[in-house]
Amino acid sequence: MIKYKTTDSKPYIEKVNCVDETECFVFIEYQTKLGKFNRQRYRKITNNYQFFDTFEEAKNHLVGVAKKEILVKRHELDKANHKLALMKDLREV
Repeated sequence: MIKYKTTDSKPYIEKVNCVDETECFVFIEYQTKLGKFNRQRYRKITNNYQFFDTFEEAKNHLVGVAKKEILVKRHELDKANHKLALMKDLREV
């Protein structure tokens, strides 16, 4: 089954082939350099990545994260501008 893994860095969305899935985990099988097959278990949701069933779901998640980051940065900029205005209004006592 195909899953889409989102990350914070390029390529941002990675297509992975999962061999099994539970409510909280996905299992990915890969071949080592020696030809042996290993199965790796990943949490579906972490701070660094998430797995989605469709590309659109993954893309929408990343767009939402980016929008939230913009809101946070705007709030920080507003606070910095307010502080700047206060500093400009300082008078010697």
